[in-house]
Amino acid sequence: MTSEDKAQNKVIENIPAVSYVCKANGDFGATYISDNVENQLGYSPETFTSDSGFWHNHIHPEDCDRVLNSLDDLFEKGRHIYKYRFLHADGKYRWMYDTLFLTRDDAGEPKEIVGYWIDITDLVESKGVHEAIFKYAVDGAILIDESSLIKSFSPAAEKLFDYTEKEVFGKNISMLMPQPFQEEHDGYVKRYLDTGKGRIIGVGPREVSALKKDGSVIPIDLVISEAIVGTERLFLGIVRDISERKQAHDDLLNIANYDQLTGLPNRTLFHERLRHAIARSERNETLIALFYIDLDRFKQINDSLGHDAGDQLLRLTAERLQSNTRKSDTVARLSGDEFAVILEDVDHISIVTKVAQKIVESLSRSATLNGREIHPGASIGVTLYPMDDKLPEDLMKDADMAMYRAKEMGGSQFQYYSQQLGASVQHRIELEFDLRSAIKKEEFVLHFQPQAELLNGRIIGAEALLRWNHPKLGLVSPATFVPVLEEMGLITDVGNWVLRESCRHLRAWRRLGFDHLKVSVNVSPKQFKSWEFLGTVQNVIRETGVPPNCIELEITESLVMDDPENAVYLLKSLHELGVEISIDDFGTGYSSLSNLKSLPFDTLKIDRAFIKELPDDTDSATICRTIIALADALNLKTVAEGVEKLTQLKFLKRNGCNSIQGFYFSKPTTHQEFEKLLLEGKCLSVSDRHGDIIEVE
Repeated sequence: MTSEDKAQNKVIENIPAVSYVCKANGDFGATYISDNVENQLGYSPETFTSDSGFWHNHIHPEDCDRVLNSLDDLFEKGRHIYKYRFLHADGKYRWMYDTLFLTRDDAGEPKEIVGYWIDITDLVESKGVHEAIFKYAVDGAILIDESSLIKSFSPAAEKLFDYTEKEVFGKNISMLMPQPFQEEHDGYVKRYLDTGKGRIIGVGPREVSALKKDGSVIPIDLVISEAIVGTERLFLGIVRDISERKQAHDDLLNIANYDQLTGLPNRTLFHERLRHAIARSERNETLIALFYIDLDRFKQINDSLGHDAGDQLLRLTAERLQSNTRKSDTVARLSGDEFAVILEDVDHISIVTKVAQKIVESLSRSATLNGREIHPGASIGVTLYPMDDKLPEDLMKDADMAMYRAKEMGGSQFQYYSQQLGASVQHRIELEFDLRSAIKKEEFVLHFQPQAELLNGRIIGAEALLRWNHPKLGLVSPATFVPVLEEMGLITDVGNWVLRESCRHLRAWRRLGFDHLKVSVNVSPKQFKSWEFLGTVQNVIRETGVPPNCIELEITESLVMDDPENAVYLLKSLHELGVEISIDDFGTGYSSLSNLKSLPFDTLKIDRAFIKELPDDTDSATICRTIIALADALNLKTVAEGVEKLTQLKFLKRNGCNSIQGFYFSKPTTHQEFEKLLLEGKCLSVSDRHGDIIEVE
């Protein structure tokens, strides 16, 4: 066996490389090292792991400072490659090719260093065996001379560049570089050869562009070190394709900064661009307009047509926003159905108004989703920098308030922010917060307005009325908070609570002997249309043990007319349970007589608007007589609400109304006060002679 064969075998014995893990602190002590370190350096693994200073104490004194100082590059870039001499157990120094990777903890702090060694002593000392190293190297290895001519080209390099070693041997290394790096390369080499300094040598791994045989350009990590083989000066380049790493990095950036459904910048990138836009606006003394956009009826579309249709609408919204703004503007999806637009370099507010109008019109155009034509819309809040506010978070809050106002006004429009608007919206936001708190803290209470029968004057039931006992404001009118509960989507939960609580009190009064009582409960449209409403009524009846015919549900006639088919099904199902149904505020909406005839109604409630002018107003009197006659013909009962005068009461009794409620008899009271009225036997006194009402007893 020749000396060259012996040297090659010696190199091969040292493969695979020694792997290790060490601390990322000052002493860099090894916590793990592979067993084959003993073959390469003659030391057991325990020698390294038991002595934290063993590694740097055995580096050649001439290399030690350079090695330790160059570790800064590792902490900056996360990867580093260098070569140095290390003391073998036999007392001789070996050249080590060392590749290091830095790991970090969840907080981003340095955690451990993972790396591997390759013994390259034979490469440095013997020109004849470098091919053995190249053959087994994971990264591509290229050896060039002082004239930049390629002397060796490893198999890994052949695979990376798609050239064979035969194709590149003796040619200038610049053939593997795209422009303008080809022309710059010779200058780098010349400066280094003249001065020993320059970018070409000893800077650790750096990212450069490489030119493959097919003309494509790929990113690579490059480390160059100098080797003296005999009297010849050579340069060793270690190259690694980082295309996948770059793509993964780009993918992570995309996920972190862009909405995956629409491709628009997400909230994170939007806020960053808003900060930059403000900085540019301040330097250039220009205006910025910020649009906060919320789609109208998106939840309804999403629930009725499905999430796929909802996604289609969101993508369509993104396209329409982009088509009505400039490329220099930022269009972003913040979350759900919320979008935002930044208009930079605004010359005049009229431009902002024009763009806002275009967007409103565009987002209101019909669209076909899953074969169904829909008519979407959007509410837009607009705020201006620097007039309205200076900080990004304040501008976002201002635009949000303006958008909220646009939605309150019916949607499909835009509103500018103003300080007055801000105060109004702030009050509304506080109201919503207090309402959510009210539910948790059980601040809602029920009052009951007695209903008196006109035939004999006794109390036959009560209408349950929701009140809010605000900790600071006291009792709050339902006209103030019920519409807000509806918009917040909480009216169904609160309405179900009203039903359950009313029946609980009714059960208590029945136990006192008032078996004839009924309780009337108003049902909101959203509550009535909820798929679980029928089940809720069944559960309340079962839980409280109240007879179903003692429960009267009040619905508005418009609710029935909105969706007659579903209303008929639900009303008949409720009637089969034994629950009674009354039409509230009858006469103020539009009812079909055929519906009145076919639907299982029990009672018509005459609205207070017709009672107020009785008996003097001829029209009101005629309407009331007509409603009473209609109810009588359909075998329905009538209840007149808002009765405040004796003259109104007498008119209603003479014309056949069944019962009344109103301040003349009693204001709404707490359940304790209502119970007291029952026990005291309060009633309308009716004369024996004419059957007319004299007074309240």
